Amino acid sequence: DINCVEYLPIADITGLLQKVRAAIFLSLDELWLIPTDLVQIATVLDPRFKNFQWNE
Repeated sequence: DINCVEYLPIADITGLLQKVRAAIFLSLDELWLIPTDLVQIATVLDPRFKNFQWNE
């Protein structure tokens, strides 16, 4: 029947928030080692900031 909808079983999300937090923390810990000068240059060259209204 085209009007009949089958639903997926409910997923077990026990401990999911803790796993996501741990994954983000570990990723940031690895990426934090990027040299500061390189990050500053990349930020200045980022095209999203080209039209940013800087306070003068």
